[in-house]
Amino acid sequence: MPSSADIRAGAAYVELSVNNSALVRGLKAAQKRLKGFASSVSDVGKRMVMLSGMMAMPFVGGVKVYADFEQQMANVSTMLAEPEKHMPGFREGIRDMSIEFGESTETLAKGLYDILSASVPAEQALAVLAASARAAKAGLTDTGTAADAITTMLNAYGLGAERAADVSDWLFSIVKRGKTTFGELAPNIGKVATIAASAGVGMDELGASIATLTRSGIQTEEAITAINAVMSTFLKPSAEGAELARQLGFSLDVATLEGEGLIGVFKRISQLPPDAIATLFPNIRAMKGVLPALRNMQGFAEDVAAMGNRAGATGEAYGKMTNTLAHSFAQLKQAALVVLSVMGEALAEPVGKAAKALTRFGKMLRELIQNNKG
Repeated sequence: MPSSADIRAGAAYVELSVNNSALVRGLKAAQKRLKGFASSVSDVGKRMVMLSGMMAMPFVGGVKVYADFEQQMANVSTMLAEPEKHMPGFREGIRDMSIEFGESTETLAKGLYDILSASVPAEQALAVLAASARAAKAGLTDTGTAADAITTMLNAYGLGAERAADVSDWLFSIVKRGKTTFGELAPNIGKVATIAASAGVGMDELGASIATLTRSGIQTEEAITAINAVMSTFLKPSAEGAELARQLGFSLDVATLEGEGLIGVFKRISQLPPDAIATLFPNIRAMKGVLPALRNMQGFAEDVAAMGNRAGATGEAYGKMTNTLAHSFAQLKQAALVVLSVMGEALAEPVGKAAKALTRFGKMLRELIQNNKG
């Protein structure tokens, strides 16, 4: 016969069994609520992390942008005897030009480095850089290439840095009169500038020669090679050429170039037969540089005149190239990067201290591990 305890236990089992499904449903509902709450908390946490990360991004980005800029300017400072005197102005000048020309500080700093390395006085370097950046923007090339061409001409002809804008106008006049581009002309002008100046050929006639030859269908680099050959004829004429020149009443030398110029010599020989021209200029490359001008003396004379009236050539091209949406976007981009750079500069000192502290800690940790490998 079952005892009263057994009966009570059975009743309890029956009660639990009957209510089991309700209990399970309640527990599952509570579990869902707990999971939902946990998910909500997790989402909020993730959003807070994302928000804090987004808030920190400009500061982190600013530190990186400024670190790069600082490195660029440190490179520039290596060209200065008194960096502390000029670097504050250089830093602000580079940032301002970056926004004005829509050009990266890296490119501008490289251009400034090249200008200083070309022995341009530090006091005038930013003015030369501005002329180079304007020329680069107008001519669809980079500032470094334009700066190299301008400083090459300044040095070859012994011109002061204040003539940088004039040299830029000279380059653009060649582009306008000839059949070449600024990007083709600038990298090659150094191949002829020094020898032309040494031979007594002025900038106007040099520019006119390049314009005339390229307009005749000769490629820019080939035209400059031909002009070099013409200059070499006056520097070191052949015996036959020198004798023929004497018979014609002039000397085939630098003094004649300085006195009469190329256009004067060409007028003297423009009516000679081809074999006589070949005697004066036996080098085939020199012939290629002389014949187009002799065939079109009026065009050559007009080119010389255009070189003399070159003022404003860069400004005209610059105005056309910067009146575009692309230039406005480039300016906007550089303005944002300058803002980040200034933010990074403000954070540079504490970040630098933190980096040094972490470096010391890393060194201590490495030594601790090495000494306690066991």
